[in-house]
Amino acid sequence: MSSAQSSKPWKILVHGGAGAIQPDRFSPEEKQTYLNGLEQAAQLGAEALLQGATALQAATIAVRDLEDNPLFNAGRGAVYHSQGGHELDASVMCGLQQKGAGVSGLTRVKNPVELALILLEKGSHSLLAGGGAESFADRWPQLKRVPPEHFNTDLRKRQYQEFLQKGQMSLDHGGQTVGAVALDLLGNLAAATSTGGLTGKLPGRVSDSAIVGAGTYADNQTCALSATGTGDVFIQRNSCFYTHLLVKSGASLSEACQTSLDDLKAHGGSGGLIAINARGNSAMLFNTQGMFRAQMGWDSPLQAEIV
Repeated sequence: MSSAQSSKPWKILVHGGAGAIQPDRFSPEEKQTYLNGLEQAAQLGAEALLQGATALQAATIAVRDLEDNPLFNAGRGAVYHSQGGHELDASVMCGLQQKGAGVSGLTRVKNPVELALILLEKGSHSLLAGGGAESFADRWPQLKRVPPEHFNTDLRKRQYQEFLQKGQMSLDHGGQTVGAVALDLLGNLAAATSTGGLTGKLPGRVSDSAIVGAGTYADNQTCALSATGTGDVFIQRNSCFYTHLLVKSGASLSEACQTSLDDLKAHGGSGGLIAINARGNSAMLFNTQGMFRAQMGWDSPLQAEIV
């Protein structure tokens, strides 16, 4: 597929987490596997956009694909909480409507980002958690349900064992939160984010990925954003909404993202942001050693990077 298939601006960006990613952390084969996963998610979103999908649909499609990839800390590859289970979070936001919705503490929904989308489009609340979110999910037969062990992977089991030995939570720098931001052919923006949280987190912990304004935000007049990193600090700083306000005040995307990341760092946080505006300008910035990321658009070929 060529990005020249449409003369109208369109673009999708995806991320798969930011952290202390040393250049030699992965073998060439492992690195390529991560890059392939990022590229696949971005291409699926791009194909959807070129077929007329909304930005919200495309961002959801890309994130759903990353949720199904066990390399990343969302959906299938979610990390373990302190009691040895999984609790998944996600959120979406539509830049046209300037409305978003999030879900948290899911244990049986295969793709949390799809439930967040349904909550936005069909529900009457902006945030549902735990048993209430699961009950709401039961109302929608199109949502795939899985047993809790579906989310178990050997990699996350090893990381959980390390947590039990050290007694310390981990940001899990081998692939964290996933997200996508998109611009569709009608000029609308959207964002979606999904995560398994922190290795060793307390059961019931709600991440920034479930909270509109903290880990996800979209407004056609400014930008669409998805965040990854130290989620509790993103919540305290309301980082995505803060970045939106900076753009609204006249800052460029890159300036706004950098200022927001500087603010995050000043309060003990680290991570990254992906952002796009209605003109197709985009930014993928981080204050860590690396961020899993990819993009594709009318003005750029498919490309993925880690460091």
